[in-house]
Amino acid sequence: MTEDRPKEPVKFESPGIVLESRIAEAIQGNRYSIHQKMANGSWETSKEDSLILPESGRVLNPMKETLWPLAGEPKDYGDDISLFHELFEFQTHYIELKDKRSFDYVTSWILMDWTPLEWFDSVSYLWFIAPPGRAKSRYLELLEQVSYRGWLITHPTVASVFWAVDRFAPTVLSDNYEHWPRETRNELDGLFNAGYRRGAKVPRRPREGESGSELQTYRVYSCKGFAGTRSPPPSLGSRCQFIPMAKNRNPTPLKIDMRWAQQLRDKLLAYRFRQFEKRPETSDSTEILNNYGRVGEIFYGVLEKAPNDKIRKTLTELALNLYDEQKEDEATSLEADVVRSILAHQKEAENNRLGWRLILADLNLQRDKDEKLTEKNIGWVGKRLHLKKGRLSDGKRAIVLNDKLLKQLSITYDIGSPPQGTSKRQNVRKKALFSLRKFNPDVSRNLKNEIRETSDITTPLSRPDVSDNLTFSVGTQGGVTGSTNPAAEIKVTVSSQLTPGRTRDLTQKIVRAFQDAVNRDHQLYLTPPTIIYRTGESFESLEDVKQVLARMEKDRILFQKSPDYYGLVK
Repeated sequence: MTEDRPKEPVKFESPGIVLESRIAEAIQGNRYSIHQKMANGSWETSKEDSLILPESGRVLNPMKETLWPLAGEPKDYGDDISLFHELFEFQTHYIELKDKRSFDYVTSWILMDWTPLEWFDSVSYLWFIAPPGRAKSRYLELLEQVSYRGWLITHPTVASVFWAVDRFAPTVLSDNYEHWPRETRNELDGLFNAGYRRGAKVPRRPREGESGSELQTYRVYSCKGFAGTRSPPPSLGSRCQFIPMAKNRNPTPLKIDMRWAQQLRDKLLAYRFRQFEKRPETSDSTEILNNYGRVGEIFYGVLEKAPNDKIRKTLTELALNLYDEQKEDEATSLEADVVRSILAHQKEAENNRLGWRLILADLNLQRDKDEKLTEKNIGWVGKRLHLKKGRLSDGKRAIVLNDKLLKQLSITYDIGSPPQGTSKRQNVRKKALFSLRKFNPDVSRNLKNEIRETSDITTPLSRPDVSDNLTFSVGTQGGVTGSTNPAAEIKVTVSSQLTPGRTRDLTQKIVRAFQDAVNRDHQLYLTPPTIIYRTGESFESLEDVKQVLARMEKDRILFQKSPDYYGLVK
């Protein structure tokens, strides 16, 4: 009788993996560098030829051939700001930009790229734009050396890009993008347009002759960079931070210093491991309000990784400048011109209907012959503006006027005469990039019932076996009288030994004491996406609360980040 042989473990080639308490990345020498948390809570880094996954019985082996330059063994880099400055210097050694602040953005983007991207809801793309001869390709070559799994491609096949991004999530660096075949660009639109959001997937049916099932789903989330002489389609451009290139005025090295690049990759791998140690308990950012739409999305990740206040301030300025430019573009668009014409001729409407020909004549008044618009042109504009079609008494085409819609459109395109001679575009920069949800300032009056439902404060009843988590918040955004402090939130743990009645009583005292601190002009600041200030203490008396508030008062800032973090200023 022969003994059953144990099954051979299934082997896969992989560039690395992120697990609950360990992270592995393929390094030079066809090995893994593995950083893991030990039983005593410490972290250790080791080298292994393969990685066994007990949960699935699989064995991961490093790829025999990689698409990107590999790091070596992790190398100590000091602190984040030191690594930032070295990356900054590496770029300025070879490249010149029209706006020097863009170096801060790209450097923060590289640090974001080396952080596990699952911790961000979205990431930005880079678009290097300039006439020929402005070192656009050289910049992508630099990023190939120092970005996470930097994969530099020119004229790839569609199948290869989908396959590689789905399996390896590399940083795709696309050179001469506008010269790729139109068919290739059209097919990759879905990958690029969706791939800036976490969890994004794109279904695709293989071309004739390609292997695979009828319909396959590909994961497409990763950082990406492009270089070109022209702007991309608007849908892709809205996901990009544009980096205008300048012609180098000084002599630059003919070749990239590969030893320097290797040292940076080694340090960046150590940075990735250290970020994994500090990973947040949750990546939920549902309580954070994005005041600037797509601009907020593409700046959130780089702001998170900026190592100090000065750099965050620079990035905030870039974000607000970009938003201003977008608003100006909207205000000078064809849609804005159509809305202006409708508002100008509103009194000439017949039975609340305004003829398209009247609007068309107005729009073409100052246009050259070759630039004249047709009814078909403005018909598509009308659809985008959600204008309702109608007919005049003579049967000619018209739009049905909607005062509510026109008011909304005039606000959107900044049309009209705002008070004090200022426009919304000029006032928009007074907002912070991000803020909290709005909270009721009179939080104490929400505590009158034993069981209640509210989004502002939650006070569960005490139970004998667990501690009660009391969350209360104070808000000053929008409509709160007599206060100018930014919104803030603090979490406190109340002793589980207290009775429900005593818990509610203590809760009210905590809220009032906290509110008193705010009313004394105590400045509070938020660090998204998680609450940084967490006492970790149990309160059994109001004295305990007052002591904590006294320490908060002494520190002046509740959280580990600075006052102007994310544009929140005094």
